[in-house]
Amino acid sequence: LFDRLIRYLLQNRYSVMAIDLPEHGLSSGIYGELDDFSHYAQVIDELFDAVAEHIPGPWLALGQSTGGAALMRYLFFPDHAARIQKLVLLAPLILPYGSRGVSLLYYLLRPFVTKVPRKFPKGTHDPEFNYRLKHVDPLQPRYVAVRWVKAMLGWAAKFASLPHSQMPVKV
Repeated sequence: LFDRLIRYLLQNRYSVMAIDLPEHGLSSGIYGELDDFSHYAQVIDELFDAVAEHIPGPWLALGQSTGGAALMRYLFFPDHAARIQKLVLLAPLILPYGSRGVSLLYYLLRPFVTKVPRKFPKGTHDPEFNYRLKHVDPLQPRYVAVRWVKAMLGWAAKFASLPHSQMPVKV
């Protein structure tokens, strides 16, 4: 999805590190087998530890959708916000679109199903991008795991109770 952005950043002498969150895209694990979004934040922390000697910080971090939620969650781990100088969020996952309906469906369906087909609404006016997202990008799951929905709803509730951050953020 971000080939153009990554190319731009590299051409402007940024080091770029891309991460495929656990149980997402091509990473290992069963998609959506997640209990809490803090697991994503822990993975980001481990990644930062692994690259710190090769790519000195502080860093500009960019996250889209769930990646944005993972970075926001990461900021509230003790002493971790200091690693990030600036934060850029692209359509960060805070509260899902139609969250009341999502919550209702979750509580009604969870005893009967483990996953539901994913819908791909138009995310942009660029038809090529929308087509690539739905039909070409191997990192886009074709279904949403009910267990992941529970973690997402937990994140939405947690986000509402988090204290304000002093981190400069561009959305």
